[in-house]
Amino acid sequence: MNAARPLYLATLAALLSACATVTAPRITTFEAFPRTISAPGQRVTLSWTLEAESATIVTLSAEPEGGEASTTEVSGQTLVTVTPTATTTYTLRAQSVGGSDSRTVTVTLVPETD
Repeated sequence: MNAARPLYLATLAALLSACATVTAPRITTFEAFPRTISAPGQRVTLSWTLEAESATIVTLSAEPEGGEASTTEVSGQTLVTVTPTATTTYTLRAQSVGGSDSRTVTVTLVPETD
């Protein structure tokens, strides 16, 4: 019985090691439509796809030119509508115990000229 114990322990250790492996989330796409707006407050849809395990926190940060940055949790969502008032860079960040990933997209304000 004692001769089988090292094999049992090695097998158990391998199984526990395999179960404990947690992969980092991966943002596969992050897009803005439209990417260029002609007036402040125009609606823009931000959408993304994510490969992640269930315990992943997803946040969206907005950094408008000349404005104050903000961050919102968007876990469980795959799109949001925003209304930027200036050229704004958006950063999507996914984080879990396995690691993190982030992507950025910029929505540019180009006012129409009369």
